[in-house]
Amino acid sequence: ARHPEADMLLVNFDPLLLNLFREADTMGRIGLEVPAAVRSLCNRQTSFKVNADRIRDLLNEKDRICGKIPDILFPLMEPHIGKVNNALEPGLLELNWLSLNLDQFIDSVAERLKVLEQLIDQANDIL
Repeated sequence: ARHPEADMLLVNFDPLLLNLFREADTMGRIGLEVPAAVRSLCNRQTSFKVNADRIRDLLNEKDRICGKIPDILFPLMEPHIGKVNNALEPGLLELNWLSLNLDQFIDSVAERLKVLEQLIDQANDIL
């Protein structure tokens, strides 16, 4: 998700979902029935948490890598940053936490970031 005021991306993972997982676990331990839809979500909680962390790490990595760009090189790097942003776009428009191709999306963004960082490092070495 895009931050409503700043030009930055955020992971759209509601922390209340973590409360739901804990409450469902507690309900199950004390013998109360947990609705099927909640059980279904709880069965995937590890996947949700891991993917949210991976995407959060990617966004932090993007900020770190873009912070390495000297002002003088920024205009030259804009097209390459655009490629990273294009790789992130499906996460803003198409994908959700149940998408089957979420791992491919994460891997694609990670690869674009790797290429961008290599390019920035090479350009910084020349300077």
